[in-house]
Amino acid sequence: MFSAIYLVCFMGEPCKTFADPAIYPSHEVCVQEAEGNIMKNMTNIEAQGLPLPDVEYQCLTWDKA
Repeated sequence: MFSAIYLVCFMGEPCKTFADPAIYPSHEVCVQEAEGNIMKNMTNIEAQGLPLPDVEYQCLTWDKA
């Protein structure tokens, strides 16, 4: 099981972390969904005329937790 964790940084503001509430069955699915989420959100932000943030993500496994 994998979860996507995002680090979102808008210029001039502190960076924030977000955890995707979805649980993904594989690393590959997590990566696809995370990249899709980023693109969707960037499109929405851009449509509002706002500056785009820098976004990093990581898909983490918690099978062993």
